[in-house]
Amino acid sequence: MNFVSQTASVSAMIHGNTAQSTRNNRRVQVTRNLTWSNRAQTVKCTPEQSFFPKHFEDLKAVVKMADRTEKNIRVVASGYAQSDLISTPDILLYLQHLDRVRVDQSQVDCPIVVAEAGATIGKINHAIESEGFALPSNVVMEDAQIGAVISSGSQGTGWSQGCMSDLVEWIELIDSTGTLRRFDRQSDSPEVMQAVSLHMGMMGITYRLALRIQPTWNVHVIDQRLPLEDTIAHLPVLVKSHESVQFWWKPFSEEIWMRSWNRTDRAVTSTDRHCVMMRTSARIRSQAQMMLAKAGNRMPKWSRKFSQWQFNCTMESSDRVVSILNAIHCRRACHCLQAGSIQFAFPLSEDFHEAQQAFEMVKTNIEAFSEQFGLPAHLNLHARFVGGSQATLSPTHGMEHACYLYLSGDHSDARWAELTAQIASEWLKISGATIHWASSFQHIPGIVPILREKLSKQIDAFLDIKEDLNLDPQGRFMSQHLASIFDQNIGPVGTSISR
Repeated sequence: MNFVSQTASVSAMIHGNTAQSTRNNRRVQVTRNLTWSNRAQTVKCTPEQSFFPKHFEDLKAVVKMADRTEKNIRVVASGYAQSDLISTPDILLYLQHLDRVRVDQSQVDCPIVVAEAGATIGKINHAIESEGFALPSNVVMEDAQIGAVISSGSQGTGWSQGCMSDLVEWIELIDSTGTLRRFDRQSDSPEVMQAVSLHMGMMGITYRLALRIQPTWNVHVIDQRLPLEDTIAHLPVLVKSHESVQFWWKPFSEEIWMRSWNRTDRAVTSTDRHCVMMRTSARIRSQAQMMLAKAGNRMPKWSRKFSQWQFNCTMESSDRVVSILNAIHCRRACHCLQAGSIQFAFPLSEDFHEAQQAFEMVKTNIEAFSEQFGLPAHLNLHARFVGGSQATLSPTHGMEHACYLYLSGDHSDARWAELTAQIASEWLKISGATIHWASSFQHIPGIVPILREKLSKQIDAFLDIKEDLNLDPQGRFMSQHLASIFDQNIGPVGTSISR
């Protein structure tokens, strides 16, 4: 393990509402009692102090201040997470100003992109694309911040790709004493790297990290509608014959929309990722559909018709060659929707019966629920097929391949929580199935003891590494919600951890 020393001494002190870095006598921007909420408005908290550091010294100063005043500290990012991973009554850190990015090609056989935690996927893409590179795997949202994407274990795209955390070559964390500590695949054990790359903020504040990149490539993308029953029956053949396969389905539709791609040497035929007009059009259309669906779903008998109408309006067919970045970052308006979501990972056996069973559970529950109550608006089921992950806390840890099922819809409708809790309870009966950390799961009955049982080996392994590294002995970085899952005792001001 490497310790990174700083050439200048930086200490923190309280000056009214500020933490101050004595290196340049600079005060860190802070706001008191600022209410934060995620994009979907499903999670909110009003911490005592919210800090907006602009430099490493600022970040270090705030952490030292938190330790000295015995305050808990958590980090917020772009707000895509649906679960309550970050709520704290004490201190929230906003890292959007820490967004520096550079490409490092000094190791010819292992080029990397180095990014501060607040850098967005879009900013990273811009830097590496201009140098002819791409990440081997990526998330859809380009405004998501890389620190949150990595620390929450967001899944990538592709049959052979694990979660984004698997791309980490090295990572720098600030521990609870304000010390910068670096963990590197070249010098630290695989067990350590598998724990620190996906730590959900429990091991410290991610300051900076390096991700492996590779020369960019083009893919042949086909979007098409297929018969639902026949597609589900032949999932193994469809998925294994492509580098990437994703499905979207709307309730009551007899068709399913499939996006697939394979690598190609053919020239690009479409470059619409940066088209402002297309992005604006998609945003307007998506918001209009959401409004109409909400209006229509106030009448339960119209649920079926509105769902079918939405599928027909949105799921278009196409055949084109694009860069891998254009293929991944294709959903131009989904960041505009304030939708709730549950997301689960399922291990895949040779015949894919786990995914087929999970999909059938969705259909059966939706049919029965709709007959009695109607459906919440904008209900969508999205399926993605990926490789397993090495990260200790990844939902796909130890799996060879996995299927992620993502059910989204209007969470402001009271029926949403009831329907998704019902479906999630069914999904949890499938062997090996578990939640994606960033999706909503607090409303699922008995979820905490279920997760403790399902993930007991992973949780124990993670906590053992955390204790050995001595990154946070006082529990400064642990939220109450995570503490309940990881069986940690933290008080309102952070007390010692017990196992």
